[in-house]
Amino acid sequence: GDLRSELSCLEKLREKYKKEREYGWGSEKLPKFEYQIEQKELLAKIRELEKKKVRMDAFLSSWNWKVKLKE
Repeated sequence: GDLRSELSCLEKLREKYKKEREYGWGSEKLPKFEYQIEQKELLAKIRELEKKKVRMDAFLSSWNWKVKLKE
C-alpha cells in the first residue's frame, strides 16, 4: 500500500497503545486490547517508515526543484 497511509495507520495504533497504558493497566473495567503486533515492533516499524517518508519527501522536493530549473 501507500507509504503515507501505512504510516498513518501505524500511528493510530500507537495512539491506542497510549490510551491503553493511561487507562487500562489497573482498571478491570476496561477490556485489554489485543494487538497482532508487539508495541516494541510497532514503534520500530513506525520509525523505519518515518525515515523512508523523510527520504522520499526529500527526493521528491529535490526532483521538483530540478524540473523547475529545466523549464
